[in-house]
Amino acid sequence: MGYYSEKELRKMNLKYLGHNVMVSKLARIYNPEETVLDDYCRIDDFCVLTGKVRLGKYVHLALYTHIGGTEEGVTFEDHSECAYRCTVITHSSDYSLETLHCPCIPDGLKKGRSGPVHIGRYCLLGYDSLVMPGVDMAEGCSCGAFSYVNKDTEAWGMYDGKPAVRIRENKKICESQAREIESVLK
Repeated sequence: MGYYSEKELRKMNLKYLGHNVMVSKLARIYNPEETVLDDYCRIDDFCVLTGKVRLGKYVHLALYTHIGGTEEGVTFEDHSECAYRCTVITHSSDYSLETLHCPCIPDGLKKGRSGPVHIGRYCLLGYDSLVMPGVDMAEGCSCGAFSYVNKDTEAWGMYDGKPAVRIRENKKICESQAREIESVLK
């Protein structure tokens, strides 16, 4: 993978650019002035970020991930990750077709589900998972491959399915590991 240099990233006029950020030259950031990329985050090939997006420290977006922040915004807290082909959106159309739905239609003439998305610290989205508008994934949550996360989660749980349901508790081991890594890199 070829990554943008720090100089090239600075030319993008990001809202904030941290230290040691890696963005693939094959990724796209459509609203850089609304994008925050904190220290040590990495965005891989063919990822697309649109709208208001904030990636905390040590956040990783794997290949083909799409983050649609619109005006509501998507926030990933520190040490969170998306596996390949994940999608996180802040707006979904009204599929009843009772209103128009195209992004070309003025907002007042269409309906749908909208809301900011928050991905807490230490969260992991499994392969091809979808997080819907308005969801708050609490700290330490993970979801299995192909999960459909349409409701808020409770901290330190593993979720799976369509819709995603809590299937077990997650251990908090990653908290101490994160502190170790951060102290070494300071």
